[in-house]
Amino acid sequence: MDPELFFENGLCTLCGECVRACPHNLHSIVDGGRKIERSRCTRCGRCVDACLTGALAFKGRRVTADEVMKEILKDKEYYTNSGGGITLSGGEPLAQPDFSKALLVASKEYGVNTAIETCGYAEWELFERLLAVIDYVMYDIKIIDPDLHKKYCGTENRQILDNLTRLIQSGKETLVRIPLIPEITDTMSNLHGIGAFLKNIAVKKVELIPYHSFAEDKCNAVGQNYLPRSHEMQDTGTLETIRRLISEYGMETKVGI
Repeated sequence: MDPELFFENGLCTLCGECVRACPHNLHSIVDGGRKIERSRCTRCGRCVDACLTGALAFKGRRVTADEVMKEILKDKEYYTNSGGGITLSGGEPLAQPDFSKALLVASKEYGVNTAIETCGYAEWELFERLLAVIDYVMYDIKIIDPDLHKKYCGTENRQILDNLTRLIQSGKETLVRIPLIPEITDTMSNLHGIGAFLKNIAVKKVELIPYHSFAEDKCNAVGQNYLPRSHEMQDTGTLETIRRLISEYGMETKVGI
């Protein structure tokens, strides 16, 4: 990935040094507030160097599997003693199958346990390429109805459900996770539909992921709109009701963080 320009508004003093430093007129101060025209950014870094408070920074960089492995091996003793390992998370590790496989293969060669977190939206052949070097899979199921899935996620879910079915049939240890978005994924009709589907394919473990707004600050920092929601995180009673609902389909169900 290319470095992303982060802006933390709380650190900005409106000194204007970034405005003066940027040769592409990326920054401006309008009506006492900061404005960033990100489409003009060439990542020259002059605004970051000029920023006196650290409000501007580039985050993210391209790395090789070998570079990542060097960092992993610094904690090799901890993984060995704890029985832990590495988890390739998201984004989506299946969107970079070659890099993911190289890292997973190297981890197994050094005796490090491996896991991935995935939304399951990929060709099954990509799963097959990686399964031999994955110990554990965390697999998200959000919406069971294909039309609603397309509405909220941008694509139908047939491939996602088929891949999960094949994954369970392969015998690979898998934890299915259900992100609970108020009034979208936590509805009774959706949860019953998911429960019935998971029971039919013999899923054994489910984790419920309560709604949270952790991404809001990051969205703001990279100039993306965070869709405001009036909903708060589900309370303990609601989560327990959902946990019981799913567990009634015969699966070990827990509430995650």
